[in-house]
Amino acid sequence: MGMHNRLFLAFRLITAVVALQTGICELSATTVIVPNDLPDPNGPGSLPASQAYGGTSNLFPFFPGAGVGLRYEQVYSASQFSTFAPGGEEITQIAFRVGAEAAGRLDHGAFVTTVPAIQFTLSTTLASPGNLSSSFANNLGADATTVYGIAGIGSPLTISSTGTLTADPAPFDIVVSSSTPFFYNPASGNLLLDIQNYEGAESPSGIELDGILGDGTITSRAYNYGDASASTTNNAGDYGVVTEFVATPIPEPTIDLMLTAGMCLLGIRQVRRS
Repeated sequence: MGMHNRLFLAFRLITAVVALQTGICELSATTVIVPNDLPDPNGPGSLPASQAYGGTSNLFPFFPGAGVGLRYEQVYSASQFSTFAPGGEEITQIAFRVGAEAAGRLDHGAFVTTVPAIQFTLSTTLASPGNLSSSFANNLGADATTVYGIAGIGSPLTISSTGTLTADPAPFDIVVSSSTPFFYNPASGNLLLDIQNYEGAESPSGIELDGILGDGTITSRAYNYGDASASTTNNAGDYGVVTEFVATPIPEPTIDLMLTAGMCLLGIRQVRRS
């Protein structure tokens, strides 16, 4: 093979690799807020429904108190994930926000703190909102994946929020980034979030998370206050923290990408023969 042909093949291989990388990088993230349609307490013409607070707030799951363990499960209806790509997406981030009372505080809800030992697990579940089993294990699906923290003992998690200076909802900036993404296909069932807060934590200045009292069709929770390793719940209700999930589609080969990959293989074979 002549030098000209070698250079040409090398150029085509580089072009192919760039095309493959570009095809993957063009995938955009999907953001889902549960509940999708929050009630607007100020009535029509004020805030868009998706920008309203949930109407209540709670210390769980981060702040049950210093030294107080907590195991917390919240189920989210699969119907809330209709914007996911067909076949499912990888959840890479879970986020929360401070509640409505933040705007009236002197600190506006801004805080920084570290939860000493916490673990987050995601799975599909056959359980439905308003119908969680009193057995934590029965709610978890076979695909249960620890997405943050060391299984069985948890890991430190530093969380913070800028709070809000206005009556508008605070941003979803209390973030848990997945060390292991969880692939979720809404067609496989509802989504379950299982949190084990092994050592508890105090809320900085009593700040709470945005939450919602539901009707048992969108989200609900069950928990054991006092024991992060508990196997059964000691409380439950049609309540949950407002949650944002960030996910990315799994790239599927297109005709162009498959042709490019074929060209790569052909070029490699030709180089080997030369």
